Amino acid sequence: MRKSYGFSLLEILIAMSVAATFMSFIIMSMRSSFRFVAIGDENIKINEQAFLLINQMERDFSSVTIFSFDTTSTSTKEEKVTLDRKEAPNKFFQAQTQEDDTLNSLRKAKGKLFKTASFVSTSPLQNIEENKFYLVRVGYELKLNKTAGDREKHSYDLIRRETKKLDNVLLKEADSITRKSSKDFIYSDLVAKNIKEISLQFFKKLKKQDQKTGKSKKEIYKSFEWDGGEKTKDQIPDFLKYHIVFWSENKNKEFVFDGLINFFNKKVTQQQPKRVRQDQGEKQNVSQQGGQAPQQSVNQPNQSPVT
Repeated sequence: MRKSYGFSLLEILIAMSVAATFMSFIIMSMRSSFRFVAIGDENIKINEQAFLLINQMERDFSSVTIFSFDTTSTSTKEEKVTLDRKEAPNKFFQAQTQEDDTLNSLRKAKGKLFKTASFVSTSPLQNIEENKFYLVRVGYELKLNKTAGDREKHSYDLIRRETKKLDNVLLKEADSITRKSSKDFIYSDLVAKNIKEISLQFFKKLKKQDQKTGKSKKEIYKSFEWDGGEKTKDQIPDFLKYHIVFWSENKNKEFVFDGLINFFNKKVTQQQPKRVRQDQGEKQNVSQQGGQAPQQSVNQPNQSPVT
């Protein structure tokens, strides 16, 4: 009678354990690869959002322009000059921080959480209804996203607003009744979301006169706010330092971005034209001078054509 040789129970168990170990290694490697792909996609998404935000901020802040009217050569005792804009120091560039800092994690770094910024820029987001160079009022606002869910891990949205009405410093939306033209319309865009914190610190080189020697020396003025104080009246910063922190999608990871943005444009002075009063006294004065009305002169700032 012939004997048949087969596998023993021990050999079968060894083969099954080797196969299970091999399969577990394959599954673990696949899970790791999927996790790395998800992390890579998240990093690409956050970096792309940060790149677009920083690029837009550089475009806006680097082209900040301040217009001021010089009336020293046109105003006299006999004639009052009426300005188009009321006297409001530094209404062409403002920046504020959050008043309530209970949600601010920048206290340890001696920073302040950004709130709003308003300024006049030469770089509109898109040319609307015209293909030429024009000025726009740009505003940034950091708003708390109350629908984010987690109360301990707050999330903010950064909103950019734009209008052709330069006097609208607060960028308030006019209703359909008071809106006179398309110039009053405000265009709003969500430029970034899932933001943990943003801090903008502004720097300005100022000349300070030494009381002892009488010589002027330079000092660097830095502040997280730009509200038109004594040192910053009718001034724009030389550069700003930004600190931006993004949340991951699950709010278990932070992405930090730091950098500098230079301000290239300076203050532009425009001479205000004289206003001819239409009362009886001025009509007699014009008739006595041979019927010649005073000439109006406007010094327009030099502007390079935009292609």
